[in-house]
Amino acid sequence: VDGISTVVPGTRDTILRSVSFDLPAGMTMALIGPSGSGKSTLARHLVGVGDPIGGAIRLDGIELSHWDRNQLGRHIGYLPQDVRLFSGTVAENIGRFLEEATDEDIIKAAKLSGAHSMISGLSDGYATQIGDGGGRLSGGQRQRVGLARALYGNPSLIVLDEPNSNLDSEGEEALVSCLNQLKQEGKTVVIATHKTNILGRT
Repeated sequence: VDGISTVVPGTRDTILRSVSFDLPAGMTMALIGPSGSGKSTLARHLVGVGDPIGGAIRLDGIELSHWDRNQLGRHIGYLPQDVRLFSGTVAENIGRFLEEATDEDIIKAAKLSGAHSMISGLSDGYATQIGDGGGRLSGGQRQRVGLARALYGNPSLIVLDEPNSNLDSEGEEALVSCLNQLKQEGKTVVIATHKTNILGRT
């Protein structure tokens, strides 16, 4: 990340000003700060959502804007603060509605995220229809399915925005276990949070 700056859309109010850092492969980094400090904006920029007004973001030395979007998406996992799921089954959402998504890979992502037991307890398991926006799931369940979706396909860079904001104690334990597993697997992880209790356990 090389000197990126961003303003609030439609204004001249600066959210991020000349932010720079290097994140080596296999490292975990936390973005900490109060609400409105720009954590979510930076997280979105890291996955190629929205363009900063200045500076550059590079992955493996190549600016994100120069990557093929479909190719880039396969190497990045993203859990937004506002998890948006789509009308369909739990499995389809985890597998990103890709035709080539296999049951094996979907279950692997769910197990890594710690969501497998929760999903298995749903009315139809992975075949459960979740409704538009995931409305048939609780906020914590949506967040856990969203984490599994972020991990689907074994991405190299994983960006998690407030991943524990809606989790109960069981969900938080699953998240901590997941983060430790990602560290052991050498994944590059960025966590944006203002709830820092999980950071000392990973």
